[in-house]
Amino acid sequence: MTAMNQFTSLGQSLSGDQPLQLLEASVVGTSSHQAGTQIEVRVGAEHHQARRAAGCLLAPLPGDLVLLVKRSDQSYLVLTVLLRETGAAANLDLPGAASLQLSAEELRLSAEERIDVKGDRLDVSCRAISFKSKLLALAVDAIDAFARRLESHVQQRRSSSRELVEECDVAIRRVRGVDTQSARQLVLRAEETLITEAENTVVVARKHVRVDGEQISMG
Repeated sequence: MTAMNQFTSLGQSLSGDQPLQLLEASVVGTSSHQAGTQIEVRVGAEHHQARRAAGCLLAPLPGDLVLLVKRSDQSYLVLTVLLRETGAAANLDLPGAASLQLSAEELRLSAEERIDVKGDRLDVSCRAISFKSKLLALAVDAIDAFARRLESHVQQRRSSSRELVEECDVAIRRVRGVDTQSARQLVLRAEETLITEAENTVVVARKHVRVDGEQISMG
């Protein structure tokens, strides 16, 4: 018994009416309606309207060769895409499904050129995340980050902002080489004690130096 006869016998036993007919068809075009996507197919010289079967994950495109089933109610379903021109784009989706879930011990997604992820929201939940890239570019309106500990090791870091505000309980900086600050105005305020300690201290002002306090001790 051939595969076609096997499918025909199965369809007849399931429906109890006329047997199912499996046909090869060419996709002429697709159109979206409120009820779903309609696919125009050509079987020989005849044109028919068909719908995608729930198990047809690859969305048909014009020019595809598809496997078509003619049901007992004379409607047509596209079961799968048999052939497609090399290099054509592929779209995987589930007809009428609101969500898609993939479950496996290991899942890999790879592309030679580019991977695009688009959506209103992206949630990632896992024990550890590892990124390896030569270049990382971020363009966002706002970033909210919370971490118990943050460590970064970079050879060179440059940052630019219109306003910088930092708040912390304790701040410790260690610079092995030269620490240079340049500003139009530099203001240092300490509520209790300001200590400057160095081997040599040089204060240079082009116009005026003022030291004011209730008590000044030198030496």
